[in-house]
Amino acid sequence: MIDVPDLTRLTEMLSKIDVLDTGEALELLLGGDAETAADLAGHCTVKHIALAVFPDRVSEVVDFLRLSGLAVGEPVPSTLVRARLADRYGRAPEALSVSIVTGMRPSRPHHALEVFVVPGLENRADENGIAARERLGAFETHIAFETAPESLDITRELISHRTSLRADGGGHNSFEQAGQGGRSVFYFAMSDDGSTGGCGFRRLELFCGGHRQRALAEHAAEYTAQRTAEHVTVAEHVTVPASRIPGAEPEIRLLELVTGHITTKALSVTAELGIADALAARPLTGPQVASTVGAEPSAVTRLLRYLAGLGVVAVAGDHYASTPILELLRRDSDFADLALLYGGEFFTAWGEFGHAVRTGDSAFGQVFGHEHFEYFEYHPELSGRFNRAMAASTQALIARLSGAYDFSAARRVVDIGGGDGTLLRAILDRAPLATGVLFDRKHVITAGSVTARSVITGAAAATDRVELVEGDFFDEVPARGDLYLLSRVLHDWNDERCERLLGRCREAMRPGTTLLAIERVLSDESVSSPALTWDLQMLAITGGRERTRHEYARMMADTGFVLETVLPVWHGLSLLVTRAA
Repeated sequence: MIDVPDLTRLTEMLSKIDVLDTGEALELLLGGDAETAADLAGHCTVKHIALAVFPDRVSEVVDFLRLSGLAVGEPVPSTLVRARLADRYGRAPEALSVSIVTGMRPSRPHHALEVFVVPGLENRADENGIAARERLGAFETHIAFETAPESLDITRELISHRTSLRADGGGHNSFEQAGQGGRSVFYFAMSDDGSTGGCGFRRLELFCGGHRQRALAEHAAEYTAQRTAEHVTVAEHVTVPASRIPGAEPEIRLLELVTGHITTKALSVTAELGIADALAARPLTGPQVASTVGAEPSAVTRLLRYLAGLGVVAVAGDHYASTPILELLRRDSDFADLALLYGGEFFTAWGEFGHAVRTGDSAFGQVFGHEHFEYFEYHPELSGRFNRAMAASTQALIARLSGAYDFSAARRVVDIGGGDGTLLRAILDRAPLATGVLFDRKHVITAGSVTARSVITGAAAATDRVELVEGDFFDEVPARGDLYLLSRVLHDWNDERCERLLGRCREAMRPGTTLLAIERVLSDESVSSPALTWDLQMLAITGGRERTRHEYARMMADTGFVLETVLPVWHGLSLLVTRAA
């Protein structure tokens, strides 16, 4: 038998699938944010509404849906909801039976009602009360959207960085979409306290065919970090920020925060000594690593022990082994240059951060007597390290960027302040008919010309596809491009200098020409994001700043551009798509 509360909820959800629309469903979940809903709708499609019910038998739900005019598929086991129920109520997963029953209107086969059926709970005394709590809390009630594999990353980034939704677990179910290798599911909660946010649904589900192991691992890490950093469970289904728990020790958290510099320097020294290279072939003891890198055995062992606590190295008895993170610090990796830079000149500059806060001028200039880029001009070896460090994060960005924007139609790509050409190379790979212009200051193009030419030639397969141009973008920008790039350039400068640069770009561009800017965009709300960290980094090192979407829109409008959309791509970085008015 299906109880009256479940019948009522099933009937209500049946009425909703008849009017299901991707844009409207997203706008409902996002509290009326039509702009973000429209951007998301370009990358995913609404597929079903879901809820959990608690009848005596699974067949009763199947019969009800069929009598309601739905075509019903064979029930399949639910691994994810079973695990969530087990976690909520402290049960062993194998003690619970959860099936997924899916019904679709024959006239609208792409809109479905997905029912998580948990049979027999009311007849088992040890489970009594779970059904009532689940009905009251509607913990599994959600709207689900499907995305294609090539759109998965950009869709997740949009949800994570443009909405207030938070990672809420997920996983892989091999029983669903079995012909495609199963289904990867990503849940996002409507609010930190698990409420419905006023829309009647607890969460948004995003799913994709296949086993998307990397994306699932990233999502799980976000979920775990969020729960660990922001919440402490104090009662069943009730969480509050850790700082609000009576008896919590803010002193401990403060000590954790003020010792962050130790991690920066430890990683920098790890790169400097070549520890990653020493452990590349096989695990070694601390003294063996010390002998290889030419350092003191006890000190190296202590460093390795600290790195193991960070997850940077693995431990097997008295031996230490490499990890994917440590591999990034090998001497032939651009990330090693990034670690050396942040633990070197940047680290030194932060010693005068107080000067930057008091005056608004960069700490780097106060310490070194020259501003960031001027100092690099006098120190070409440091300029090379900076360009390689920038290339490191660019390489990580590229795969996500190509999923956010189609470069294939470009014919002449102008990369302004393009460093060693890593980004330009990637775009030329994706635009086989295009030529490129790598534009940067003389010391970058001249000192880095061998690197730049090798990078861009690798993509172009012929040097005549790429032109290296020296110049100052505050004075003039190469003309005749149909696609212009500014990758992490605007945040280096104050508003006045940015507007001068954008003005030079606009002078070089025909109306309708596209300008793509890659920047970390600050939220208009006080929420944690990587952009907040880099905003202070810009204050300390360059005297520049990160900006909000509205600040960029105003700046673009003032210099003759229209900001069309902002697409999150990777680690807080967003693609700002603008056109010359």
